[in-house]
Formats: sequence, structure tokens, C-alpha cells
Amino acid sequence: MQGLCDARPPGVDLAAAICVLLAPPPATRITELSLADNFLRREGAAALAAVLPSLSMLTTLDVSGNPPPPPSRTNWTRLVPSMLTTLDVSGNNFFKEGAAALAAPLAVGVTTLTAFSIASNWIAPEGVAHLAPALRANAGLAALSLRQNGLGAEGCRLLAQVAARAFVGALLVSCGLCQ
Repeated sequence: MQGLCDARPPGVDLAAAICVLLAPPPATRITELSLADNFLRREGAAALAAVLPSLSMLTTLDVSGNPPPPPSRTNWTRLVPSMLTTLDVSGNNFFKEGAAALAAPLAVGVTTLTAFSIASNWIAPEGVAHLAPALRANAGLAALSLRQNGLGAEGCRLLAQVAARAFVGALLVSCGLCQ
């Protein structure tokens, strides 16, 4: 008998099917894609990674609420298209290791972000330190959500240092009073 915790979430198959539908040629004109709360998991993330290179006009990607496989097994370089202006990866239980895995492609491959949410991932001060180069590389960033990340005073100090050096214009930072 299969237990409740052993059941495969229906979103895994659905996410892969959606990614198949997005494959070229019709998907190449998509500018916004939300796969929030779909239980993407490893199979869905792989399907998404396969189709994202064909979405050359994609500017908004929302994969929030999709706790991923362990960060070391997620190829974030392929999951973060280079022309993004808005990225929402909130609620994915990244912790500091996931922030580290996401930081490199954001610092090198994507420098066009204007809005970035990594809320509710409990990245802690170490996660902010990992993300600092990415935040500096995205000087056009106008909205940043870091709430529910357990930043504490140290994380807030790190964030203030990054913001002071990186952003000329206004930056709206939401970190839930740096909880």
C-alpha cells in the first residue's frame, strides 16, 4: 500500500507537459512564464531547463513555491535566461546552499534584473553574502524581496553594504524587518 507521503504530486507530470507545450516554434514569443506552485521537482526542472533556451524573449520567470531537488543537483545556469528583468524564486527552501548555487548565473549571465524575489528561502546572512556579487551586477534592480530569510542583524548589515555600493537609484528592499 502506498503511503500519502510516497504519492507522486500531480504537478510533476503537469509541469513536464507544460514544458513540452512551450517547445519551439510557438513558445519563442513568450515574454512571461509562471510555473508557481506546480511541484516542479527534478523532472519538471529538467523539462524547464530544456525549453528555456528557446524562450529568447522571456523577461519574467516565476518558479516560486516549487521546492527544488538539492541545490547541488540543480543547474541554475540553464534555468536563468539571460534577458530576465523579473525573477521570483520565493518559497523554494533554498537555504544558504541554494543561494550559493543561484548566485553565479545571476552575477555573470543575468545583469538585467529590475525585480528579484528570493523570499521565504531561509538563506541566512551567508546566503546574502553569496548573492552579493549578483546584486551588484544587477545595478538596475529596483525591487528586492528577502523577507522570511532569517537575515538577522548581520544579514541586514551585508545587504546595506551591497545596496550602498551597487545602486544609484532607488531600491525597494523588503526583508520583513530583517527577520
